[in-house]
Amino acid sequence: MARLITLAQSHWTAYKNLMHEEWPPGRIEDSQSSSMTGEGEQTHDLSIAWTNPAQSQLVRLPNDPRFNGDPRAWHEREVREYAKRYVPEANRARIRKPVHSGGVDPTESWHITVTYKKNNRDLAICHVYTATA
Repeated sequence: MARLITLAQSHWTAYKNLMHEEWPPGRIEDSQSSSMTGEGEQTHDLSIAWTNPAQSQLVRLPNDPRFNGDPRAWHEREVREYAKRYVPEANRARIRKPVHSGGVDPTESWHITVTYKKNNRDLAICHVYTATA
């Protein structure tokens, strides 16, 4: 439980910092959780799955220019970048809800709801904050 509270506090700090950073955030080099591609760019080894409700919501998303014509790839890229920065020990992610604003807090900024896991153990349920719509 203390780990989840610490993660929640670090995510809040990350969100506050994000509001003062350029978007998208820079890449974090982490040799323990990443591997090199042929072009020399590191990628996080993260298997990404979608819940059935999230997949249904994905097809109903508007044709937003930030998705570059592929909302699924955009979401997975955002989830991967967040994991590299804040949950590097995760090797699995499950997208529970695609990008949305509001929720329990109607004023909450745009975010993706994700569960990060290491093997079958939940590490954290996170709101991956994104650039505004």
